[in-house]
Amino acid sequence: MTERRRPARVSKRSFLAGLGSLCLLPSGCGSDADSEDSERWLSAHGADDASYGLLIAGPLGVVSLVQSGFRGHDVSARPGHPDRAMMFGRKPGRFAIDVDLVEGRIVRRLELAPDRALQGHGCFTADGSILITSETDVSTGAGKLVVRDAERFEVLSELDTYGIGPHEIALMPDERTIVVANGGIFTLPESGDEPLNLDSMRSSLAYVDLASGALVDEVLFSEPKASIRHLDVCDDGTVVCAMQVQREAMESDAVVPLAFVHRRGEAPRALDAGLEVVAAMQDYAGSVAVDRQSRVAGVTSPRGNLALFWHVDTGALVGQLELFDVCGIGVSPDQARFVLTGGNEQVRLLEADTLEPLGQRLGPLPGVRWDNHLIVLPARSQS
Repeated sequence: MTERRRPARVSKRSFLAGLGSLCLLPSGCGSDADSEDSERWLSAHGADDASYGLLIAGPLGVVSLVQSGFRGHDVSARPGHPDRAMMFGRKPGRFAIDVDLVEGRIVRRLELAPDRALQGHGCFTADGSILITSETDVSTGAGKLVVRDAERFEVLSELDTYGIGPHEIALMPDERTIVVANGGIFTLPESGDEPLNLDSMRSSLAYVDLASGALVDEVLFSEPKASIRHLDVCDDGTVVCAMQVQREAMESDAVVPLAFVHRRGEAPRALDAGLEVVAAMQDYAGSVAVDRQSRVAGVTSPRGNLALFWHVDTGALVGQLELFDVCGIGVSPDQARFVLTGGNEQVRLLEADTLEPLGQRLGPLPGVRWDNHLIVLPARSQS
């Protein structure tokens, strides 16, 4: 299983009633007075067709929900356009939306060709002019990086990811290379998340030259049934990856670390927390985020109701947080706080350097259904 478990379904009537009881900006019911209106939290949202959309929230509560008509997965901010973001449909997805965060509306909608499927993630080039999405050829499962003009969504090129089932991607600091988490699992739209190739699955971390499409580096993890799913990149190009183990395909009961660090030219290095703690994550890491200032990486496990934090350079486990169904994790624009979202409509803020709780807990927020990922943006642009 590769999908996070879902909360109970919510009817449209109860969802709207729940939103009506939330504190909506700017009236607010703040969790931390010093950070009021200082940032925006963006997450795919929803438990059913009536509530699917892009949720825009912050320390004071919910700002708005931009309904999408499809279940989203990750969100990417567009550089140079501080009030715009893209939400990508989860695998196998057919749509993505470009959202104006101030007006709370969809500016444009991206619809894929019938032979392609979104894998939930995308990124922009540093100037915001180019959009890159992780996609698959639905007939073969072959991974594709589709490069589009960010204004018109015109396809400029299509590159191989050199693997099957690509998921999260990121632009490296050199601004020429895309790093790809090839999950190695072949699925079809008609079978959803059902893995069709567990015997032969091959997961890899691939580095692809954006201009030529060449594979410039590739990393395999020691456990072949560990599917690399999510990643984040430090300023120096160090990549932190999170994995999901396909336990039913393994030949042993060995506990497998679910996070590792990679620097190009070196072997991957597992981030371990001890057998008992790693086992508690139940073979599933849901998201990863790196605080680039403290160089601490947080990895969430909704199955284990647990978030773990390691120092990227030393590999030392520096903290952990217990939170029901925790999956979304992001870092504040000033690199001072981790923001984590969980089930029961909860949000937690932690100091990035000490991992101490910051302010009061925010939540519960009735009607809110955070999805897998979270990004944190500065407050509304004043330009």
